[in-house]
Amino acid sequence: MVGGPPMQVQILGSVGLRTGDERTSPPSASQRRLLAVLATHVGESMRIAYLSDLLAVSPPALRTTVSRLRHLLGPAIHTDPCSYRLEAEVDAEAFVVALAAAGAAPTAEATICHLDAALALWHGPALDEFQAESWAQPCVARLDELRSVAVERRARALLDLGRRGEANAALGVEVEEHPLHDRPHRLLMEALAREGRQAEALRVYQRHRQHLAEQVGTQPSVDIQRLEATIAAAHETFSRDAATAPDRLIRRSHHVPRPDQIRI
Repeated sequence: MVGGPPMQVQILGSVGLRTGDERTSPPSASQRRLLAVLATHVGESMRIAYLSDLLAVSPPALRTTVSRLRHLLGPAIHTDPCSYRLEAEVDAEAFVVALAAAGAAPTAEATICHLDAALALWHGPALDEFQAESWAQPCVARLDELRSVAVERRARALLDLGRRGEANAALGVEVEEHPLHDRPHRLLMEALAREGRQAEALRVYQRHRQHLAEQVGTQPSVDIQRLEATIAAAHETFSRDAATAPDRLIRRSHHVPRPDQIRI
């Protein structure tokens, strides 16, 4: 509709289309697959022969799928005798733009605002039903990495604002979803240590080290190992001081009253 709300192609979750508050999805898997491929190369002319090989369909079957998809997309799909091109807003591109804006934001509050907008675009795993397909995997890996960056930057900004509980909750979810990633574990360890929760921070490290050893046969990065050593030293000092505090208090006292001298 002329003058109506813009259409957005969605791949940050199940593949579909959003116009204003309305969401639709192409009815067949072949249409959704083609839309996803075009969306991951938005603005690029993709040769019919290449798409046919990529999607393992014949050129006539591909043309039929494009024809049906155009009933939903209209002129957003540009065609010529040799290629197809998608010209539309794609949620993944909007996410990258918002992430870049967050990186240039002047304050922690502005950073969080941009990152909230970026993360709100996600409604499930990227390219959800096609994640296992070879053409989708590089894009999925890139988008997942960028989403992790967004979550971690948001947690860092929350910590800068003293909102440690919110940061810890977000990072707790992130380390559960990515048990092999160093960055969220390091940030969660820092956040917990700032709160004086060194023992919990050390447990986060131990779980991370165990996962790495069992799943990929590696150790945490040098940076996170150094952080663990720093936290462990601080925890040992705190524990030792706490254990000896009553003795030191008594030694500093000039007079220790007998029980019968204590008045309540």
